Amino acid sequence: MASLLQQSAVSVLGSHPTQASHSKDSNISSSPAATSPFVDVLQTAPRLLQLLSTKALSALASSSRQLRSLIHQHVTSITIIEHNGYGTEYQVTELEILVQTCWPQLQKLNLKYRARLEPGAVAQLARAQWSTLVSLDLSRNSLGEAAMSQLVAGNWPVLKEMNLSHNKLDTAAIAWLIKADWPLESLELSDIKLDVEAAEELIKGEWQNLKRLKLQWNKIGVDVISVLIKACWPVLQSLDLAHNWLSAGAIALLTHGNWSQLTTLVLSNNDLDEAAIRFLSEAQWAGLTSLYLNNCTLEGFELEWLPRAHWPLLSMLSLLGNCLDAAGAMHLVSGNWPLLTELDLMDNALDEVAVQCLADNSWPLLKMLDLTANEELDISMLALMHPQQQAITHIDPSSHKYVPYMF
Repeated sequence: MASLLQQSAVSVLGSHPTQASHSKDSNISSSPAATSPFVDVLQTAPRLLQLLSTKALSALASSSRQLRSLIHQHVTSITIIEHNGYGTEYQVTELEILVQTCWPQLQKLNLKYRARLEPGAVAQLARAQWSTLVSLDLSRNSLGEAAMSQLVAGNWPVLKEMNLSHNKLDTAAIAWLIKADWPLESLELSDIKLDVEAAEELIKGEWQNLKRLKLQWNKIGVDVISVLIKACWPVLQSLDLAHNWLSAGAIALLTHGNWSQLTTLVLSNNDLDEAAIRFLSEAQWAGLTSLYLNNCTLEGFELEWLPRAHWPLLSMLSLLGNCLDAAGAMHLVSGNWPLLTELDLMDNALDEVAVQCLADNSWPLLKMLDLTANEELDISMLALMHPQQQAITHIDPSSHKYVPYMF
């Protein structure tokens, strides 16, 4: 539906659905004469709702049962935010209102950030008949085994995206998760303290449609990686292992993962070294298009093996926040990546010699070269490049571009 409803906490529920707001129905006008002309217009052209502010939608929903019902019919996304400050308990009675309301087009439900759903509340959620639900975010709710045993009963036939990050998902909880009959394509399990036993349960999941797996902040070691590479996820395209303190040994094992469809690999915020890069370059992932090695404490000489990797489809390489110098730039330009379109070298130790090296690249499709926040560089150094290269290169030593948290 409307982008406004997709992006904001849907105001037809108020800022947070409560029992009190439910009881306000007795004060809502039910006179069809008062609202029927406007309702007729909206029924004819429901996309007009996207032109209204969140405040206006809230006012409409509280003024008439007809308008509330109409707005509910076109809501595709709901975000429920704590209304009494940090750590507010989320009660079953409040979920009852959400669950019992008809949302015929609901596709995305966001209940993240310390709503602290109890098992009884999760049971209420699992009974909801949302046949169109595609995405469910339950991160940061302290969910454990009891809650997961209730959640998996949810009958959501088109659920493709599930975020369970920052919960208490031990081995028993994961054992319940893999029983869910959802056609998941994206699963986020960051910061669940994934250990060997839990990983062994995870790989038992028959997720033949799983394309994206996010496992940040789990302190994954060699033992867990040795389990994950046994997983049968035939269409896995994106694997995010950022913030895991991965060792060179863990990287060596990772490259043995049988993920022939892998296109995106995120290894950012791991303390990698030359040995790790050497092992990584030996990975047989011919379909790899995007590689993120941000904030990995890499120095220029440690990139020696990276250009030897056989990744003919690589189009995005991000190395921001490392310690790369001219030696690193020299190694990079020797890489045989004919489809490279974006190279991010922000916040490194690049100098004038490095710029000269980068100007001598063989990447005909390169559209973005980011050299911002390299203190030794200034805008005058663009003169070292060809006019076409100048147009795609960003140099600003004082700039601090926003970096997505996941990378």
